[in-house]
Amino acid sequence: MQGNPRDSDADRLLKAGIHGALAILDAAEASGALTLDRFEYAAIRCAQHGIPIETVHATVTASVLSAWGDLASDAELIEAGPDAVLGELIAMVSRAYS
Repeated sequence: MQGNPRDSDADRLLKAGIHGALAILDAAEASGALTLDRFEYAAIRCAQHGIPIETVHATVTASVLSAWGDLASDAELIEAGPDAVLGELIAMVSRAYS
């Protein structure tokens, strides 16, 4: 039994779409990793320059909450809230100071 040629085209388009979406996710993940590496480096530099950890924690907290407030109008994008992101960033700062 021979398949419908249109089904083959649809399958190819679907596969191309999935591959495209995966490529975008890979790029976003790589970009996010680079951003976190830069953040960690900045935290290390703050520690090396004697900036008190409390100051860095307060600045990170204020920045995250401010950015989250700017995004609050798009509830679908921020289902988890800022706590998970803030917790991870504060932990990175703490590791840089240890």
